[in-house]
Amino acid sequence: MAQGEWAEARGEAFDYAGSLLYSAGLLALIYALSILPASWGFGLIAAGLAALGVFVRREESQKFPLLNIEFFRNNTAFAYSNLARL
Repeated sequence: MAQGEWAEARGEAFDYAGSLLYSAGLLALIYALSILPASWGFGLIAAGLAALGVFVRREESQKFPLLNIEFFRNNTAFAYSNLARL
């Protein structure tokens, strides 16, 4: 790799709480979808969506977010291409 291609995140703190919320929300959603006929699967879906909602709200207020939500709001081509990829 040529010198100058990699920029380190100097002075940026890792968002541990955001990482935990994102992981918990995705885990709850994925597990809930795999057991969905069970009645408590719907509760896990609600919990997963709630955790992801809290994650989005939290990331909007962070100085160094884990996922910059503004990329999706300000760039519709980026948002739709990610949705299509999903």
